[in-house]
This record gives sequence, structure tokens and C-alpha cells, in this order.
Amino acid sequence: MALHSVSPMLILEISDKEEIEMPIRIGELKLYDLEELSDKLQVNVRSLRRWIREGKIKAKKLGVKYYITEQNLTEYFEKSDNRG
Repeated sequence: MALHSVSPMLILEISDKEEIEMPIRIGELKLYDLEELSDKLQVNVRSLRRWIREGKIKAKKLGVKYYITEQNLTEYFEKSDNRG
């Protein structure tokens, strides 16, 4: 298995056959959907939704999905009071 860096804060372990679909890129903006983050971070989607509701992490709803920007994800991990 190879290690690939997605951002300074996240390192993902993937097989050579697995495709990385995240993040969605729109110009300089990087968007992560909850299902992809749940899989990659090994956190339940319900937990991510709860953290959004509680204001622990910022997200935007587009259509039926929530998306978290790379900047908001980085801010979440930099906060010292986030314990899930």
C-alpha cells in the first residue's frame, strides 16, 4: 500500500487500484462530501452531521448533500476543543 498526502492535515492509505474521488475541485476550492469523509476518516456519517449541527465543523448543503471545504476541515482539526 502506498501513502498519498491529500493535505498537510490528512494522509490517506490507499491501494494502487483504488481511485481517489475526493476532494471535488472547483478552481482552488476543495469540497469533501460526508460519505467520503466518513469512509476516509473512519467516522460515522451521523457523527459528522452532529458536529455540523453543533457548530463544531462548518459545512454547506448543496442539493441533498453536505460538503465541507478543505479550509473548514483544517480549522476543525486545529481546534483544541474538538473531541467528537
